[in-house]
Amino acid sequence: FALSLLMLFKTTTSYSRWWEARTLWGSGYITVRSVLRLCLSFVGRSRPQLVPALYRWTAAVLPALAAHLRGKEHYFDDHLTSVLHPAELQWLKARAGQGIPPIAALQVLSRLLDRAGLHAMERQQVEGLLSQLDVVIGGCERIRAQPIPYAWNRHTHRFILCYITFLPFALWSLYHWATLPIMAIFSFLLAGVENVG
Repeated sequence: FALSLLMLFKTTTSYSRWWEARTLWGSGYITVRSVLRLCLSFVGRSRPQLVPALYRWTAAVLPALAAHLRGKEHYFDDHLTSVLHPAELQWLKARAGQGIPPIAALQVLSRLLDRAGLHAMERQQVEGLLSQLDVVIGGCERIRAQPIPYAWNRHTHRFILCYITFLPFALWSLYHWATLPIMAIFSFLLAGVENVG
């Protein structure tokens, strides 16, 4: 009974974290599309020369977030080379050591919006969407920075180890030599659940 509760808690916690990350990422995509739509609509009328830069930097926010969360510099090159100009990409990669690249991309977007000369209501709409992207970035960072507590993982690991160690003694009288393959399968399944999260 205790083992099933431990497994249930661990898998539920892992699934909840995965689902929250998936929801945040989906929200980020929706918000990026909305920012692009509004920028193309508002800025396309007043300053069409800014539209390509707005497009590039808006499209760079989520790949920059993914590279930041994964902590892999090659991810910038793999996913942003086709989006940003080489100088822009180098500038963004330099921000990886100083802070958060997706926030730097949002700051560039805000500066571009300053140059666009939008009306107050239009600017407020776009800035509201940029704030939503900031919330997505913060939520993803929170999930990454706060894993399932180490003590909980260690306790679950020790409990499973004790369970697997003593279960063959209980099964031997019933299954004799069949206990060995049963325990091999059972240990494999429990180790798989142990790796969740």
